[in-house]
Amino acid sequence: MTVFTVKEMLEYAIEGEHSVLAHMIFWGMTTQGIAPEDDSNKLKDLDFDREAISALVKNNVLGMGQIKLFVMKVNAELFAFYFARNVLEANAHHTQLFFQKPLSIVEAERLLHKSMYFANLDKHMMLVEYRNELLQFPAYIGHAKAGDHKLYRLDQQKGINRVV
Repeated sequence: MTVFTVKEMLEYAIEGEHSVLAHMIFWGMTTQGIAPEDDSNKLKDLDFDREAISALVKNNVLGMGQIKLFVMKVNAELFAFYFARNVLEANAHHTQLFFQKPLSIVEAERLLHKSMYFANLDKHMMLVEYRNELLQFPAYIGHAKAGDHKLYRLDQQKGINRVV
């Protein structure tokens, strides 16, 4: 059985956007003397203060979830995916890249843990994993057809909607 450190558990929780878990671990480290190099099983022995942890989550002291996933409907069948801080930033980035306004925009955090096929990378991964690889935001991720889990980058440089 693999033993994880508290630090590894915290990193996992943050990377996976598990806000409550991350804040529980943070609370244990800041108030209960749990050290980053400790065995994560030490966390099981804590009597967690639910009110304090709830306040940490509400105040988002770890700064989680600042980059969100936005999906834009661009026509009856096609959707564009973006990572951005807010809907205005995502919309402006789309308009700048594709010279068109989307029909609608929704925040789609529920899709973060869906496995998608990234055609330009020729691999499957969860959107949250892809976001963790990016360094700059807002970021265009790609386009997908309704109900499809395949993302394609559209090349607007050549003046046509071409899958690359």
